[in-house]
Amino acid sequence: MTAVTVIRARRQEKGFVSHLSLENRLGNHAFGSGLPPPAIRMLASIAQPCDFKAGEYLWKQGDHAKVLYLIDSGQIALEILVPHQGPLQIETLSAGEVLGWSCLIDPYRWHFDARALEDVSALVLEGKRLRQQCDDHPTVGYRILKQLTPFLEMRLQKTRLRILELNSHWGR
Repeated sequence: MTAVTVIRARRQEKGFVSHLSLENRLGNHAFGSGLPPPAIRMLASIAQPCDFKAGEYLWKQGDHAKVLYLIDSGQIALEILVPHQGPLQIETLSAGEVLGWSCLIDPYRWHFDARALEDVSALVLEGKRLRQQCDDHPTVGYRILKQLTPFLEMRLQKTRLRILELNSHWGR
């Protein structure tokens, strides 16, 4: 079952979510809080709520990257599989963070596994529709890119620190 199929199935289970409710959730998320109203409206038009149970995988490494998540609650582990050792957790993401920007970068593949450590609530944006909206509305697309960039920088810094931590552990 694909992430998009899960999203649609869960949407049907929960019933329709109003556009205004999605706009409020986007505006209250760290990612959306600095965006102008036109960008929030555009994102709300392609956003859907989704939930994951603890232990559930959002995706596996190598899968096609189709969606971007804005985490509202819960924690998600990013893991890589170490041969003959099992999964290695490289980062934990929680409320207010953005997950899944590989859906915006060709070749649109996940480079690690993402697993819910506890129940997660998030908004999900389909990558293809987000890319199309940004192409169709470059001013809004630029604002979205500017809003996404600090999340990318933070993730790179956290990864750098995790590498240093792992290196010091293995170097003993």
